[in-house]
Amino acid sequence: MKQRQTLKTRWAAILLALLLPSAAFALTDGDTFTVNTTEGVTMTFQVISTTSRTCRVYGDWGHPSIESTVSGKVTIPSVASGYSVVEISDYAFFKCQNLTTVSMPNSIKTIGAAFYGCTSLAAISGIGSVENITSNYAFDNTPWYANLPNGMINIGKVAFQYKGTMPENTTITIEDGIVSIGPSAFGGQVNLVGITIPESLTIINDKAFRGCRNLSIITVSPENKTYDSRNNCNAIIRTADNTLVVGGVNTPIMGSVKKIARHAFYGINISSINTNLVETIEEYAFDASALKSVHIGGVKNLYNKSFYSCSNLQSITVSSDNYNLFAIFLPV
Repeated sequence: MKQRQTLKTRWAAILLALLLPSAAFALTDGDTFTVNTTEGVTMTFQVISTTSRTCRVYGDWGHPSIESTVSGKVTIPSVASGYSVVEISDYAFFKCQNLTTVSMPNSIKTIGAAFYGCTSLAAISGIGSVENITSNYAFDNTPWYANLPNGMINIGKVAFQYKGTMPENTTITIEDGIVSIGPSAFGGQVNLVGITIPESLTIINDKAFRGCRNLSIITVSPENKTYDSRNNCNAIIRTADNTLVVGGVNTPIMGSVKKIARHAFYGINISSINTNLVETIEEYAFDASALKSVHIGGVKNLYNKSFYSCSNLQSITVSSDNYNLFAIFLPV
């Protein structure tokens, strides 16, 4: 009798396992699962955090979140298997060339290189709540982006990209309410001479001002709690750790600056620099800049590509306590 009850219990457990969807079992951070959209399209998601119950629409190279042959409209749910959908990952819809319309929920705050190669994508709705776009390729080769007018393209709360060629001596004021500046947002815009950062901005993505060689007037709202341009230093400094993240043509290195960030002076027409009180200069900090002379003093951390492609460099002065850094300082 006891053996018969045990067998019944086991069969009941097996039957329950077969009937329950896979998403009903415990997931951990990084796990993937699938959910059908309102159109009946199977979409892949990845758990970001089981604690916050958040997930992202998930794809990877060669494997988008939906079948690449899906055509027409796709609606991204705001909740998938009990997890709030807050991101769209890189490659999520990579080269889904028959996709024409994507409807997004306002829960999504971050988008990666999600729609690259969606050559039929003409409409994206619900994008107004996005706060960060982490790739400048996010909408490459889509009719939706191609049809946007030239000029400063704001997508949701993101200053995503300046489209087209700037007029000479352009100054831009980022709109208040904008939270982030996209990667390479102003890349190669040699006519940009001035930028004003609002109180609301909290994220500046990598290479945002790449190659803006004539950038010479940089201002940050005094109400901004993330960045500052202390003492009218003509730079954007991350306040919390005193890191200079964007420099310009006439930027002095303030004594309070402890770090010069990656790509801070990328392609800038700066001729000389004195780093007496700086402790760290990150990789590619002065990549392709017009530097002619550098004084190194006080630096504790220097990378062998900090001055990558500084082809105009003529004079290097190194203080006695920095001789050990000299070998890796030389430009590559």
